[in-house]
Amino acid sequence: MSIDKSEAAAALAAADQSSNRSSVLHFYRMNAPIIMMWGAFWMIADLTILYAPRAWGASSWVWPAVGMLGGVICGIYYWRISGARVRPQSRHYYFRMLATWLFTFAFVVCAMVIFSPFKWREPHAFFGVLFGALYAINGVWTGWRLTALGLFMAAGTMAANSYLGDRDFLLFMGFGCGGAMVLAGFWLRKV
Repeated sequence: MSIDKSEAAAALAAADQSSNRSSVLHFYRMNAPIIMMWGAFWMIADLTILYAPRAWGASSWVWPAVGMLGGVICGIYYWRISGARVRPQSRHYYFRMLATWLFTFAFVVCAMVIFSPFKWREPHAFFGVLFGALYAINGVWTGWRLTALGLFMAAGTMAANSYLGDRDFLLFMGFGCGGAMVLAGFWLRKV
């Protein structure tokens, strides 16, 4: 049996499309646990700020503590998956991903220093929009599901910041953004 050029081209195009889809699904599956973790941390941090006794001063220390803990967990996670289960050419990708988030963190620290003093609400809204934008941009390069998550987070944060009081704002950010990240993690794992 012989095939002509058009049939061969169609078969190669189908194989390339399958390979691209497989790469996107692999990316989703590898990053879903981290997105879910950050969503859970987001909920825990905001609920702690909302319900902790005022004497604890939770709004000044909870997010920095959660950020450092999450950063360490992300570093360990990406270090582990870059070595064991990932093709050698993909290791560089995970190191670049980690470096991207570290530079983002450094940018945020610099922005907080430049724009201080402020109350707790401004940086919280800033983080919601920033990370929403980063997920949306990442999704442009990797897959539309992250873009959907990022757009929801950014638009939701803007709406909540504009229309909700402090208590409802924290509830929305915890359950709206954090919950969306947890649900998105389950959605990303689905193949």
